[in-house]
Formats: sequence, structure tokens, C-alpha cells
Amino acid sequence: LAASAMGINPTQYKVLAFVLGAILAGIVGAIAAHFLNTWNARQGTFDASITYLAFVLVGGSRTFLGPILGGIVLTALPEILRGLGDARLIFFGLLLLLGTIFYPQGLITPELLRRCLPTALKPKI
Repeated sequence: LAASAMGINPTQYKVLAFVLGAILAGIVGAIAAHFLNTWNARQGTFDASITYLAFVLVGGSRTFLGPILGGIVLTALPEILRGLGDARLIFFGLLLLLGTIFYPQGLITPELLRRCLPTALKPKI
């Protein structure tokens, strides 16, 4: 409503965001198929989608570095917990739960970047 009140066409920007997301997904799919030398339906499962969503939620969705850090943490964490056997899934779930409780905006927020980055590297927000 606020964008419409300012004379901005929200439908145009929603369609633009959808198209850009589809283009990026296509590029990533082509690169993944190239590196894996194959592509099948089992690689794009619902579980993989939930994992990628968790990357964004844990890292933080308001910065570019957030999902990258979330991906690194959530890829390394199961390997670190591998020594716990089947109990690692419980600990993994508990750590995800505690992370979302204590860091609801993710690990990296724009405020954190403003405090930590030098002024030349600060994002213009």
C-alpha cells in the first residue's frame, strides 16, 4: 500500500523479482548439472528445499553474507556432530531451535555489519 501511495507499481516489481529469481535458479541448475554431469529429480527434493531455507533462516535474510554463513554452519554442523551417532539429529534440531529463539533475525544482521565493517565496505541501507 505504501509503495502504491508513492506512485510505485508493486505488481511490476513483484513480477521482476519472480523473473530474476527464476533466471538465477536456472543458472544455478545449469551449473549444478554441469559439475555433477547429470541431473535428476532426486536432487531437487523437498528436503533439499527445507535445508536451503534453513541456510537463510540461520544466517539471516537481510544481508548477502547471512545465507552464506548459514550454509557454511549448517553444512559443517552435521559433520561435527557425526560422533554422536543417531543422537546427532536431536542435537542438530535443538541447536536450530535455540538459534532461532536467541537469534530471530539470523546470525548476521545489517546492524552487525554496520558495527563490524570499515566505513568503505558498509552497505548503503
